[in-house]
Amino acid sequence: MKKTLLSALGLIAMGALSAQTIVSTNASDRNVVLEEFTGVNCTFCPDGHKRANELKAANPGRVVVSNIHAGGYANPGAGQPDFRTSFGSAIDGQSGLTGYPAGTVNRENFVAQGWSMGSGTAMSRGDWNAAAAVVLAEGSPVNIAAEATVDVQTREISVLVEVYYTNLTVTGTMDNLNVAILQNEVKGPQVGASSFYPEMIDANGDYNHNHMLRHLMTGQWGEELAVADGPFFSRTYTYTLPASINAIDLELGNLEVIAFIADDNQYIMTGDYAPITFTGITSTNDVAVSDVTPSIDKVCGTSIDGISFQLKNNGSATTTTVDYEISVNGTVIGTKTWNGSVSSLTKTTVSVDAIDISSITPASTYTVEINATSVNSTTDENTADNTSDVSLTENTNEAVSDLTVTLTHDRYAEEVGLKIMGSDGTVVYEIAAGDLTQLASNTTGIVTGTIQWSVDDCFTVELTDSYGDGMSWTGSDGSGLVITDAKGTEVLNIAGDSYASKAVDVYHHAEFPAGTEEVEASSLSIYPNPANNVITIAGVTGNSNITIYDVQGRMVLQNTVLNNTVDVSALTSGVYTMHVDNNGSIAVEKLSIVK
Repeated sequence: MKKTLLSALGLIAMGALSAQTIVSTNASDRNVVLEEFTGVNCTFCPDGHKRANELKAANPGRVVVSNIHAGGYANPGAGQPDFRTSFGSAIDGQSGLTGYPAGTVNRENFVAQGWSMGSGTAMSRGDWNAAAAVVLAEGSPVNIAAEATVDVQTREISVLVEVYYTNLTVTGTMDNLNVAILQNEVKGPQVGASSFYPEMIDANGDYNHNHMLRHLMTGQWGEELAVADGPFFSRTYTYTLPASINAIDLELGNLEVIAFIADDNQYIMTGDYAPITFTGITSTNDVAVSDVTPSIDKVCGTSIDGISFQLKNNGSATTTTVDYEISVNGTVIGTKTWNGSVSSLTKTTVSVDAIDISSITPASTYTVEINATSVNSTTDENTADNTSDVSLTENTNEAVSDLTVTLTHDRYAEEVGLKIMGSDGTVVYEIAAGDLTQLASNTTGIVTGTIQWSVDDCFTVELTDSYGDGMSWTGSDGSGLVITDAKGTEVLNIAGDSYASKAVDVYHHAEFPAGTEEVEASSLSIYPNPANNVITIAGVTGNSNITIYDVQGRMVLQNTVLNNTVDVSALTSGVYTMHVDNNGSIAVEKLSIVK
């Protein structure tokens, strides 16, 4: 079809409009259809996402955005989701892009204006606004409108599309009608997100991918329309939505449907979104709890922090309040109330406050369960999906005395950040991004430091690289971060070629008194453990002394071992560290008290 846009003639036979219901017959301006080419391992792609969203927000109802995961940066690494489709590579390939992120504005060629990566239609993100302004100011020879219906029981989507030509005085015989299914709030990783679009990151670290292409209902390049048969066309397309695509859940409430009309596989004249109506919702107040997720996978101390879960609204009414119960190892810890707004068939991430487990019998495994008990201050109409849980193991990774930190970085040292925090959030060691100086050549640098600890505690390590590539070219040659204790035992090792953002918890023994010698804890035996009032210590000789510390490192009891027994009745329920001075040698054991 010729790309010159002429004024409408208005020579329309009234009989041709008899089936028209939703499309306008008045001449209209073009809408922008921005196709952005992106990938989870593309550092600057979040900046492209942000610019596309800002363009859309600045032009309500006039900009359609489709994010297409394709190219090398979209290839999933180990453990990464696959956001690609069978359609993306061809759309990516016909654009002539030379880097990522890239985008086409209506698949139009803007080489003459200098807004092109080469000779094709692909442009760098800095040129999208200028190209969009050109398109928005032009008239369109054709209007398009669409509406969609989704049956939530059968998962069938039906899309009605109407096309109306207000100008038939252009050359060309065939145009292509395209209908695409997109999805918002797809959770997953995204390199560069913390630097360029941090507002799209959930509390649990997931990035929210929006406008993601999932399927083309009309095939790779659309259905051909014989323009001479116009001015009016009406088409209905149906498709059964699978539960997932490439193992990525296809959430009905987060879908978008777009329709656009193009000249062959290039030059999109205009496009628009199709509003979606859902049918088959059988309940009013109904939520589902799923994906209980910890920020770390081990329990250390008397609290579990960093738990989040997904809350989905399966009812027709907007969910504004949910009461949920927290249990650990089958014991109810308490009830919390979430307040917010979740529309029908959509999800939100709920962050849970730190869970106090001091009353729970110490165990090797802790199962945290979330159970929704009420919705909108009324009974949930379907309780079968109200509960979800996750299991964490006890942290047995222990260290002694002071810790030595060895950080290896690549040339771009200013990208690296390291923060080590105690369980109360106190930062005990930090290298802020930008503190280190870039090296002059492609070599590695080493930074060492010491952390002095005087109490038993858990600490969290956050190692980040703002570019997202860790040690890049030298990562396979060694470790990015190693932490060793005073005995030289390695307690943490993060590989140099894998870190982009890591959080690891490590347990640390209290510092030993000066001049004493540690003995193996296995030389002693304490029973019962958990204990109530009295413990027996086997393996000591003579009248030994004990000192007991709580999880905050405070001394709570000093006593003498008489006839291998110690009275611990003054201690409350909890986990303690006991130092046994056995003829000048110090042994350290964990002690659990349950009342």
